[in-house]
Amino acid sequence: MVNYITINFGTTSAAPKAVEWDKAMIIGDGSPSSLTDSKLYALTTEDWSSQLVEDGFSLTDQFYESVAIFFAASPTPQNLFGYAHLSGAVITYADVPMDYVSGDVWEIPIKPPAGFQAGQEQVKFWCCGEDIGTGTSTINAANGSLGVAFNVEKDPADNWTGRLGFPNGLSGETCGIVKPLTSDCKITVSFTAGSQANISSVLSEYNINMVSMALENDATLKNYTDTIFGVSQLDDMMIIRNMIAGKSVEWFYALPGDAEPEDVITDTSTYWKDLKNLLGAREDISAIKAKPSATNDDMASGLMGMVSATHPHKQVGFAEPHMGILEPEPLVNQGKWADGQISTIMKRTELAGNPLLLTFGFTFGSGDASKIEGVRCRYIMAQTLRNQLWGLLAERDTLMSYEGCQAIKARIRGAFKILTDQRIIDKLVTVYIPIEEDLRKNTEAGRIARQQQTVPAVEIEYEWYTSLEKIIITRAENIAT
Repeated sequence: MVNYITINFGTTSAAPKAVEWDKAMIIGDGSPSSLTDSKLYALTTEDWSSQLVEDGFSLTDQFYESVAIFFAASPTPQNLFGYAHLSGAVITYADVPMDYVSGDVWEIPIKPPAGFQAGQEQVKFWCCGEDIGTGTSTINAANGSLGVAFNVEKDPADNWTGRLGFPNGLSGETCGIVKPLTSDCKITVSFTAGSQANISSVLSEYNINMVSMALENDATLKNYTDTIFGVSQLDDMMIIRNMIAGKSVEWFYALPGDAEPEDVITDTSTYWKDLKNLLGAREDISAIKAKPSATNDDMASGLMGMVSATHPHKQVGFAEPHMGILEPEPLVNQGKWADGQISTIMKRTELAGNPLLLTFGFTFGSGDASKIEGVRCRYIMAQTLRNQLWGLLAERDTLMSYEGCQAIKARIRGAFKILTDQRIIDKLVTVYIPIEEDLRKNTEAGRIARQQQTVPAVEIEYEWYTSLEKIIITRAENIAT
């Protein structure tokens, strides 16, 4: 039984828009076209080619080819977002609401990939419990030089995670002293970021759930001839990794076709076989490796198209990719790539027709939860629960009572009925709210929960691929009394 995910609920005035799980996006270089600024495309099977050609993309541009490969998957995906990136001036964001994580840590949904521009950050603390538009704020500027100190949190590779830590809590003339900070507080951040931050904003606004970079090899296939963000292929990877941090997004990345496990990644001292160590044990990143055909097919976009059009509970690791492959990966490399959990395209000679199959269908995570289809199922399940429970609590008429707990349980069962019918999970086992009996019997614990307007925990057990798994929802809040 695995506690693999925690869902936090904070007070909200309206339910979020529902997430559709056929939304994928290809990010590519827009400079070969006639564009003067970065552009987001909403593409369909009927109009994708005409949209791109009208904006000046040629049939041989990598961005165009990657979109074509995505729609060539079988069964055919129905829609795709394309983001043609052009480097440009910095972008200024004002009063972006931060999301509460835990303790004194908050997260910015729109993540400047390289962190704050020096001296440009400004954090505003609003009186806890007051509306963000009406309360009086305490301003903290320049990383703590004025007001309350905060830390820009980074990962082991020294890249910003999009999170800020406030070690001293919140202090101000109007708010008094609050430590630790809680989700009842309101915090916004103003900052200046590079033009890449636009992509992170798009991911949030349109609920993109899968991302691929359009990558072009040179004649030797060892290294990509172009970078999307104008630095290096490693920087491309790190920027995308930071953009998807904290979002329910899977990212598909294709290694250069001729790359060997012992080859060093350009501009680094890291071998390709150690890519997992460089990017971390992330369950939302999947790297694949095969030598594409002479047309420089984008393997990541092809696999993403196949996953987009395939039911998420299907073992994509044994589904044949519909993409051009010059040569399958040599068997001698199979174990070397597996150590880094890099998926490889192999010719399965023991099967009729010698099909080319994706031998490893794993992300960089570990265990059963790191399979591509497993990660996707969990993201769908988590967002379905958020949609349903946010919708219930946003109505503001669910009482903080035993009956209110029954309403929460009924909404969860309804959500899992949908998930079971769609074969996202196998079966709901139990829904348990520890505080419900205290609310029914009006014990001290029940009275505290009613006073705080918080259901402190909801436990859900379900079956997925014959294993029993558990979700813990740590907070469910409502203002109804």
